[in-house]
Amino acid sequence: MPNIPLAKKLIAEAADLCVSTTIVADRHADYATRRDTKIKPKSTPIVNSTEALLTDAGREIGEQLKKAEGEAAKHDYAKAHTLLDDVLTRSEKAAALLKADTDYKARLGVVKNGVGLLTTSNPASSDPVIGGDITGTNQSISKAEIEAAKPDYDKAMKLLEEADVARESAAVKKKMKGNVVPTEGELTSLMSKPGGTKLLDQIVAGLGATAQQAVLHLAMKVRFGLDAIKSISSANAGTADTDEVATAVDSDLSLNKIYELFTKVPDKHTKDNPSFAKVKRYKGDPGDLTSKARAKGDYYTSSEKEIVLSVGRPGQYDYTLQDPGELPDVTEGDCKLADDVKPKHFDNNTLHEAAHAIDDKKGFMRRNGSGADYGGWIDHGGDVMPAAKAAASALNYDPMYIAKYLMNEASNPEPPPPTGVDATDWDAARDKAKTWADAIRKSENPWAKGTLCNKNITNGGLAIAGRVYHQAYDDKWVSYLAEKRKQGVTGYQFRAPGEWFAELYAAYGNRKLKAGHPAVRLFLAKMFPLNPPIA
Repeated sequence: MPNIPLAKKLIAEAADLCVSTTIVADRHADYATRRDTKIKPKSTPIVNSTEALLTDAGREIGEQLKKAEGEAAKHDYAKAHTLLDDVLTRSEKAAALLKADTDYKARLGVVKNGVGLLTTSNPASSDPVIGGDITGTNQSISKAEIEAAKPDYDKAMKLLEEADVARESAAVKKKMKGNVVPTEGELTSLMSKPGGTKLLDQIVAGLGATAQQAVLHLAMKVRFGLDAIKSISSANAGTADTDEVATAVDSDLSLNKIYELFTKVPDKHTKDNPSFAKVKRYKGDPGDLTSKARAKGDYYTSSEKEIVLSVGRPGQYDYTLQDPGELPDVTEGDCKLADDVKPKHFDNNTLHEAAHAIDDKKGFMRRNGSGADYGGWIDHGGDVMPAAKAAASALNYDPMYIAKYLMNEASNPEPPPPTGVDATDWDAARDKAKTWADAIRKSENPWAKGTLCNKNITNGGLAIAGRVYHQAYDDKWVSYLAEKRKQGVTGYQFRAPGEWFAELYAAYGNRKLKAGHPAVRLFLAKMFPLNPPIA
C-alpha cells in the first residue's frame, strides 16, 4: 500500500530543493553577468598590461578575482560581490594612474622639446639672454620627474605647467631683448597663464635703454588693452604729430616708466576700461623744462578716450605737493603728506591722466562731486550768473554788472547807486567786485591762490559764504567748498571736479597720502588697493 504521507514529504522536500537550486542558479548568473560585463572589461586590460607601472595592481586584481570565484563556488555571493567591488575600484584607480602617466609623459615631451628650441647655445644655460631662465625651467622639469616617480602626477603636472609658462616667458624675453617684436598672440598667450602678466612686467622692466619703440608699444597695447599708442619725437612735438620710427629706442626709459606706472593701477582701471583706449606721448628734451614737448601739456580727451603725456623725461624734476602758497591751511595730521619726498612730475602726471580715464568710465565725480566729502562741487557750465549773484549778495552790488564784467562785455556801463546807498560805498563795492572777478578768471590760476581762497570777498579774497567760484575753462564756471582746501594735495586739485579726483588719485598712487586721509578712507583704498597698503 502506498505511503502517502512519506510521498507528500518527499515531494515537498524536492520542491524546496528545486526552489533553492533556482535561487542559487539565479544568484550565480547575476554574479557571472556582473563579472563578465562590468568588471572584466575594466580589470582585464590591467591584469594583462605589460606596463611596469601596473604590475602590482594587475597581480592584486588577479588575486581578488580568484578569491571572488572561490566565494562564488561556495555560493557566498555576498562576499563574491564585495570582492568584485574591490576589483572594480582597483581597476579604475589603475586605469586613472595609467592615464595620468600617459598624459604626464606626453606633456613632458612637449615641454622639453619647447625648451630645447629656445636657444642654440651649448650648454643652453650659457645663453646670454635667457640662460638663467632655461636653468630655472629645467629645474622645474627635474622636480616634476621626481614627483612623477613617486608617483604624484598632480604635483608633477603642476610643475610642468610652471616650467612651460617659464619657457613661454623666456621665448618672449629673448625676442623682446633682441628687439624682435613678438606677435600679439604670444603676449596674449603668456598673459593668460598663471603668473604670466607678472612675468611680462618683469621682462619689460629689464629691457633697458636699447629697447625699440615697436617692442614697447606692443607690450603696452596688449598689457593694458590699448587700441593705439603713439610716440612723438621732441623735434616734432610742436609741429606735425609724426610718429617716431619703430626702431627708435627708448633711450630715456620714458615708455618703460609709463608702462611701470600703469602696472600700479588695477586692471579694471586700464585693461578693462574702454575709456583707457589710447596713449600719445611727446618725448621731452633732456634737461630742458621748457621743451616743445612740455608745451604740449598733459591731458585726457574723453571724445578720443586718449591720454596725452608731455611729461618730459623720467626723474627730471619734482612735482610739489601741498605748497604752502597754494594750501596754507593743511594742518590736520591725517591730511598731511606721508613723507617729505616729492614725487616726480613724470610719475604724478602720468597717474593723473590715467585717473581722468577712470573718472570718464565711472562718472565718479559726476555722481559724487556735489557731496560735501567730495568737495561740494557745482558745475555751473557757461553760466556766470551764480557767481555774479553770490558776489552781488556779499558786496551789495549790481549782479548784472558783475555778470557782464565776468563775460568781458564791451558795453557795461556802471550802474548808479540805488536810493539810500552811499556813492562811495557803492563804488568801493564795485571795485571789490572787479578785483574779485579779475582774480577768478582761469588765466589767473585762481585755484593756486591759497591765501585769497581762504579769505572772504569782502576782505579782498575769493570765498563767498564758504564757497569759491572761478572760471575753470573757457566755457566752464565752477564752485566748491572752500574748507575742503584744508584736505588738499595741490592747488590745481581745485580747478575742477575732475582735477580734484585726479590729483588725489595720483598722490595716492605715488604713496604720498596717509591711510587716515579722508579721501583714502572714503574711496581710494577701495577703488585702488595698494600692495602693501599705505600706513
